[in-house]
Amino acid sequence: MALIADAVIHAYNFDPSNYAHERYSRRFGKGTWSHHKLWSPEDPKYLLSEEEFLCDFNEEDVAAAVFGESPVDIAAYHATPIFDFFRDGLVSMEKGARLKEKYSRRILFYGAVPLLEKKQAMAALEESVRTYGVDDIKFYPAFYINGRTIATAIDNEEIALPVIERAAELGITNFAVHKSIPLGPTTTDQYRMDDVVVPAARFPDLNFQIVHAGIAFTEETAMLLHRFPNVYANLEGTAGTIFRKPRVFYQAIGAMAEWGSYEQIIWASGCNLSHPRPLIEEFLGGEMPADLVENCGSPALDQRAKDLIMGGNLARLHGLPSEFDPGFEDVFTRMRRTDPAPWAAFRQRTKAAA
Repeated sequence: MALIADAVIHAYNFDPSNYAHERYSRRFGKGTWSHHKLWSPEDPKYLLSEEEFLCDFNEEDVAAAVFGESPVDIAAYHATPIFDFFRDGLVSMEKGARLKEKYSRRILFYGAVPLLEKKQAMAALEESVRTYGVDDIKFYPAFYINGRTIATAIDNEEIALPVIERAAELGITNFAVHKSIPLGPTTTDQYRMDDVVVPAARFPDLNFQIVHAGIAFTEETAMLLHRFPNVYANLEGTAGTIFRKPRVFYQAIGAMAEWGSYEQIIWASGCNLSHPRPLIEEFLGGEMPADLVENCGSPALDQRAKDLIMGGNLARLHGLPSEFDPGFEDVFTRMRRTDPAPWAAFRQRTKAAA
């Protein structure tokens, strides 16, 4: 059976004690919960209430939702460096390191490196690799500090490009870059795709994932995929549109596949942003609308394309087999046999703690 991989999972910490900016941190959390509702099916069993969502989510509960309540074989945990709004960056390195240590067969770990200043960025990179044992790196395009936007473009000659070069020396080959969705009151220019060009061209042996590809700037993303075989569209958030706006979803991946290929598109749920199971089921059961194939140039979404998007592409980037060991047994394979309800592990844990 073809591998099923989730290219982004998170364990958010939206607890008020983690706020770094009282006004915007709260708005950030509520906005993310709104997207959780928008990017989930209408079936209420997949929805977390506002109170449930805006908490310090335990990484074990995320792992249970991804691997035990869904058919996911491997997943990439992405830490985030959103220190302008959350004290621990919102998705902490410590949670990712614990998951990686405990579930090494299933977890890939992308460490967060903020690109605010060269010395700090280099130190964060070294710590990510040597202390936390990350597999690869996650960047963010901007921060909101003292009422203004601080851009952290990945084509910056003084900071970002030396960090990427050093990361490659340390064995890092994959870089995920948050794009398309502005965070807080930052300006939007940094969330465009322009700064991906220089590193993609300068480091052809490294891979660059555009996270949230297709949410915005879809044409620019498609052009990048066309020009650079080492640029990939990561569907975190975008995958959620398959429920409420399926036409938008298929138009986005169709355009990106037309100009690039299905070999450059990577599936992601962003859990706990969305529960992975219904997203996977909806995608595997769907097809590219006929008129988009016939009139717009979108390639047909056959089984090979689905296998590539759903796991094959991420496996290739990380040098993993395209199939998961069918004989592998762990706590999650045993959990699946009980067919648990969505968010069951999370709700049992929070009920026990109450």
